[in-house]
Parts: sequence; C-alpha cells; structure tokens
Amino acid sequence: CFTPNAAALVERCEQLHTLNLTGCYRLSDAALCSLLEARGDNMRALQLSGNSQLTGKAMASVAQSCPNLTQLRLEDLAHMRPADLLPLRRLCNLEHLSLAGICLVSDELLSEILTGSGRNLQRLLLSNCSLLTDASIVSACRLCPSLVELDLYGVELITDVSVLAIAECLPSLRTLSLRRCVQVSDVAIEALALASKNSLESLSLNNVPAVSDVAIKALRDHCAPSLRHLDVSWCRAITDHALGSLVDATVDAGAGLSSLTIWGCAQLTALFFNGHSNDKLRIVGRSFA
Repeated sequence: CFTPNAAALVERCEQLHTLNLTGCYRLSDAALCSLLEARGDNMRALQLSGNSQLTGKAMASVAQSCPNLTQLRLEDLAHMRPADLLPLRRLCNLEHLSLAGICLVSDELLSEILTGSGRNLQRLLLSNCSLLTDASIVSACRLCPSLVELDLYGVELITDVSVLAIAECLPSLRTLSLRRCVQVSDVAIEALALASKNSLESLSLNNVPAVSDVAIKALRDHCAPSLRHLDVSWCRAITDHALGSLVDATVDAGAGLSSLTIWGCAQLTALFFNGHSNDKLRIVGRSFA
C-alpha cells in the first residue's frame, strides 16, 4: 500500500517523470501535494485512479505543480464533485485525459476543462460519464480536433448529433467506442464511415440496438482498408450476408479485420462463420452450443 511515508521516499527520485498511483487507497491529499510540489515540474504521466481519499485539493495541486503533464488518468473517482476538477483546465499540454467512471462530470465541466486543455489532446476517455449529453460531446469535438481515440462507453444520453459531430470534426480518429450508446442509429454510423475512410481502425458498437446491415455496409464501402477491430455484440439486426461482405472486403483491401466481437449475436449462422474468406480473423463471443 502506498502510504504517506512511501510518498515521502518517492520525493527523492529526482528524475521521476511517470507515476502510477492507481488504487493507493491510503494516499492523502497532503502526501500527494507534497510529492507533486517536489517533483511535479518533471512529471509527464500521472495516474491517480481509484483513490477515494483524494479531493479537490489534490486536483488543484496537480494543476499547479505539474504544468508539463501530457498524460493524466483520473478513473473511478466517483466521489469527485465538478468543482474539484475545474483546475484541470490549466493543463494545456495534455495529450491523454481519462475521466472514466467519474459519474458527476457534467456538460459544463467537461467543456470548461477542454477549453483550457483540449487543443493538444489526442486521447479522451469518458466511459460511464453518464450525465454527458450531445452538448458537451459536440463541444469536445470542436475543442479537440486532433483526437485519435475517443471512448464514450455508457454515455447513454448522446444521440446521432454527437456522432455526426465526430464525423465532421475528427478527421484523424482511429479508435471510437460507442458501446451502450443506445440512441445512436445507422444514419450516424453511415456518416462516420464516410468521414473516416482509410483512418478508422477500431470501432465498438456493442449494445447499440438500432445498428443494422445499413451501418455494416457503410463500413464495408468506406473503412475496409483500415478497419482492424470491430465489436457488434448484441446488435441483432445484423445479418450473415452483411457481416460476411464486410469481412471479405477488408481482406480484398489488403489487410483484413483482425478481431470481431459478436457476443449475443445469436442470429449469425454457419453461413457467416464458414463462408467468409478471412482465415486469420479472431472471432470473440461465438457460441458453439
């Protein structure tokens, strides 16, 4: 366990630039603030996920003492209030930010943070930030045009509006999770596929119930050369023919899909499993019952 005494020892590490304190449940504000005051200038990557004793005082210290941070992970800090996180807007060199599992993150807070720290962001992870709506996701897309990864797993309030903004504003996006974004439809995925041709590498549509063959055919027509990982678990409107044609198209494009996740897709039959041409495809979730 990382105690205040251990934090005092780490203060002696003059070349420290990467620090992972995930799950250090005995870490206090005072110990972290002292450590960052001593070594924060050189800090480039910091993980503070799952630390239930940290408060807004710790976040203020991160913002004040670590001006050169490029990576910050603050996952599963469900007790954090919006006001506690506001100082993060001062971190203008961030390239990777994760607020996953901080359920009180609001539209206003996210937009405020990204107004200050978003211009260099390449990866933004917001899974299970369940209060977020289209307003903040559209804002994030406009404030963070260099994003290559965006995780919206469990952000159930967003609609096609958010995905259309992603398609319009994020030309370099390579990885996108829309898992459990239950209001997203084929229309948005068609626009995303068209805008992301030859760049989108990984897409999760897990538990997006409205996704059908229309979306799969759009991915086939526009993303076959780049797509490597696809999750369509619980998308029960997808058929053998559409999914098979997508898999074949990725092979014809020269590389081929590496992994396909299909939990809950009981509608798929041997026609798909035995009919596609990608012998190297790893299928996750296939039932052999």
